[in-house]
Amino acid sequence: MSYHNLEKQARFGLTALFVGLALMFSNDVRAQMIVEPGPPGTLNQAILGDTTATGERANCHYVLRRDAVYIYNVKMDLRGDCVWTIEAEDGDGARPIIKPAALPGGEEAPRQFQLRNNTTLILRDLWLDGYDTSLPEPGVPSDNAMVRLSADSARVIIDGVRFDRNRQSAIRSDNVMTSVYVTNSEFSNVYNAVRMTQSGVMDGRGNALDTLVFVNNSTWNLTQTFTRIGGGLVNYYKIDHNTFVNFGMTGGSSFRMDTLVVEELGEDDLGGITLGQPTYGVFRNNLMVNIGVFGQETQDIFVPRFVVDVDSAVVEDFMVPPAGIDIRNNVYSFDASIGGAYPDSIRLYTEDEIYDPTMKLFIEAQGSAATLLTMDVPLTSAMPITAELITDFFDYATGARERQPLLFPRDTRTPEGEGVIDLSYPQSSAAFTAGVDGLPVGDLNWFGMAEGYVSGPDEFASLPTASEGAAEVPDAFRLHGNYPNPFNPSTNIRFDLHVAAEVSVEVFDVLGRRVMALPVQRMNAGAAQNVRIDAAALASGVYLYRITARTVNDTMVKASTMLLVK
Repeated sequence: MSYHNLEKQARFGLTALFVGLALMFSNDVRAQMIVEPGPPGTLNQAILGDTTATGERANCHYVLRRDAVYIYNVKMDLRGDCVWTIEAEDGDGARPIIKPAALPGGEEAPRQFQLRNNTTLILRDLWLDGYDTSLPEPGVPSDNAMVRLSADSARVIIDGVRFDRNRQSAIRSDNVMTSVYVTNSEFSNVYNAVRMTQSGVMDGRGNALDTLVFVNNSTWNLTQTFTRIGGGLVNYYKIDHNTFVNFGMTGGSSFRMDTLVVEELGEDDLGGITLGQPTYGVFRNNLMVNIGVFGQETQDIFVPRFVVDVDSAVVEDFMVPPAGIDIRNNVYSFDASIGGAYPDSIRLYTEDEIYDPTMKLFIEAQGSAATLLTMDVPLTSAMPITAELITDFFDYATGARERQPLLFPRDTRTPEGEGVIDLSYPQSSAAFTAGVDGLPVGDLNWFGMAEGYVSGPDEFASLPTASEGAAEVPDAFRLHGNYPNPFNPSTNIRFDLHVAAEVSVEVFDVLGRRVMALPVQRMNAGAAQNVRIDAAALASGVYLYRITARTVNDTMVKASTMLLVK
């Protein structure tokens, strides 16, 4: 693969990406350490004990043997001013397995890697197994995120890694402006019927995130959702050529917020693939199979739950929709036989409930609806969702049985990549050419096409253009966004004003702090009005702006986002 292509996978050259790549290619300044297999604790002792007498790191780059198992017995806190790299040695053989040890007294297995500094963690060609060896089969997986970012602006770059068996999340961010880049990886068997809202791949915990990039990955067997952003702002995300199979639950009572439907400001939605509050985003070339297998309550359709959704940002109780989202060339497939095990109060999803209303606005604007397909896609070999699993879930949900782990069907895929899981599908399927440029939708690794793949340029929906003719009096107060966007260092906010008013503009950072306020100015009614912002004093990043027009009898407010790139 291809780390060399990562810089082509993020929009607008976000700072975190280039800093991460620069550090990545220079991280061999310190010596590599080959960690030989040994008794439990060998790996964590090598990493945590590799510190000089003065507290400096001697090494930050660790190479693990293939065909080996490394059992850790304490959390691996990564501290120090260095770029951390943990990877398999070159050559053939199975990926090294990293898993927790049996702990005394049945204690919970510790999480694997926790990044404590504003730096980068690189994981390559590994098998991270969250299964606690102290628990007998069938047992339960460990209840800790495998990779945890616990420092502002921390970054993780992941390639060729399988995250397997966990009850919480594979990746979690505890801090703001973190960045996650994942390619050619697998996430499997993340299930928890007791706390379903914590069973997923990426958990943002409500923090404002910088960048999320997932390209050519596969995820299967989750009781909850792929991403649980928790209502946090995401500067930029790209979800491109991923295969998603067997996600259990979409939605939760009282969780709904988008540009059209508001139940409670600040609540985030919980769909099968929840993308937070993006400023810019890409969701394309993805295959979704059996997302939302636990169905939807018919009595709850007033508060929709969607398979793929985004939220609007909220600044001082004002909703700010995304600036641009590119949604195209995705395929959704659902095994209708699953519904046979549902109680009478549960129904299958409809095609109208795949994308939420916010995303539909961008789909309509860019004219990409014809590329969003629903069809039966026969996967070569995937674990089936059984009627027993569905019945078991509803028995638990209705209190018919006591609390106990809910187990999705386990697969037997080995570290060598062999086993029952094969998420390819026949070339005769329409999905095989349904992607951009005629490529198969889903993870290209299943078709031997991922090597050298470069995720193409983003094709965001265009923001509305300003009305022609400033002398024309519009019929309403409308915001047309800012141009240029991204910008450096100035941009123009364009709007229509249907009455004369006192106009003010405020700018906020992603934490909701006001960083700029322009003087109030009297403006006459007219289309294509313009206010210029000079952001030379601000740092690069996403900002939210609010324009307020006041008359004697009315106060009108509009808001949106802008991206400053220096």
